[in-house]
Amino acid sequence: HIERGAGQMHSAGQTINEVVQSVAYVNQLMDQISTATQEQSIGIAQVNEAVADLDRVTQQNAALVEESAASATDMSFNAGVLGRTLAVFRLSRNSASA
Repeated sequence: HIERGAGQMHSAGQTINEVVQSVAYVNQLMDQISTATQEQSIGIAQVNEAVADLDRVTQQNAALVEESAASATDMSFNAGVLGRTLAVFRLSRNSASA
C-alpha cells in the first residue's frame, strides 16, 4: 500500500506541476493578449486622428474651392466690364490713319 500510495503521490505531484506550468502559460498568453489589445487601441486612436485630419483638410479644400469659384465669377464679370470700357476707346483703322 505504501509503494502504491507513494506512486500515486508522485503522479499527483507531476500532475500538479503540469497544472502550474499550464497556468503560467495561460498567464503569459493573457499578458500577450492584453499588450496586443493596448497596441490595437493606440493604433485605432491614431487612425481616428488621421481621419479627423483628413476631414478637416477636406473641409478646408471645399472652402477654398468655393472661394476660387467666387473669385472666378468676379474676374469674369470684371473682364466683361473692362471689355466694354475698352470698346469705347477703340478706333477704326480708317480713323487711326487720318
